[in-house]
Amino acid sequence: MGIPAVTIGIPVYNEEKYIAQTLLSAVGQTYQDIRILVSDNASTDSTFEIIQDIANQYSNIKAIRQPHNIGATANFEYVMQLADTEYFCWLGGHDILEKEYIQKTLNIYESTESLALVYPESQTINEEGSLLPHYLNSRIDTSALNMVIGPIKLLKNLGACTAIHGLFRTKQIQQYKIKEIVGADGAVLYFISLMGKIKSVEEILYFRREVRKENPVQIMKRYNEYGLKNRSVSNPYKEMIAEHIDITLHAPISSMRKAFLFLIGIPLLIARIYYYNYVKK
Repeated sequence: MGIPAVTIGIPVYNEEKYIAQTLLSAVGQTYQDIRILVSDNASTDSTFEIIQDIANQYSNIKAIRQPHNIGATANFEYVMQLADTEYFCWLGGHDILEKEYIQKTLNIYESTESLALVYPESQTINEEGSLLPHYLNSRIDTSALNMVIGPIKLLKNLGACTAIHGLFRTKQIQQYKIKEIVGADGAVLYFISLMGKIKSVEEILYFRREVRKENPVQIMKRYNEYGLKNRSVSNPYKEMIAEHIDITLHAPISSMRKAFLFLIGIPLLIARIYYYNYVKK
């Protein structure tokens, strides 16, 4: 029996400053059977030329240039749906993987059944690559919980969605269609929590680069430019809640689990959104 193949999907747009470092961290993995899929979203700088130069040196890199900008969400969806390996992960166009990222996350899968996502600790770095004094980590390990309580923990605790850069089972994650909404990454993680358990690796293996510093007003302005801001002025997170409801309704789970999530889980999500976006700030 051969070792399972892994696809690293890199959706990218105007990352000429960082894309070489990102790609080299992917090809530099200690694990052997890795395929790297890069989708350039019609960058207006030299990003694609840099990608092509590196792809010419490594046969496991497939570089694709979109004919026009299809939007960030669609580009993330594109690399995920194109993967044809057993496992898949997203790598941000300016982020860096520790060289044993794939091997160590895959080891967890090989030793534990019923997992749908394995994610490592994440460390924030600045534009120069220096470590910043804070972490962006998801506290959503559900491996010790049953499949009823696990998603509740995620809905209660999810803050930073860095677990989105964990390792998924490809066939499971491909069942979800990513929506163009605020908090789309949180919806992805909620969906996968219904498909199986989530396990964290207590080690920093992913470096997430902080390339912009924004206050809440600037964040919402950027969301609006991306077409992600909710149509409702009174509650910009209404679509996020609606998507979680839709996921729950159509998930391949029992009616009893769905009822429990509507009774306990969705109210926790609403409370968390209210706290972080209206009380805390």
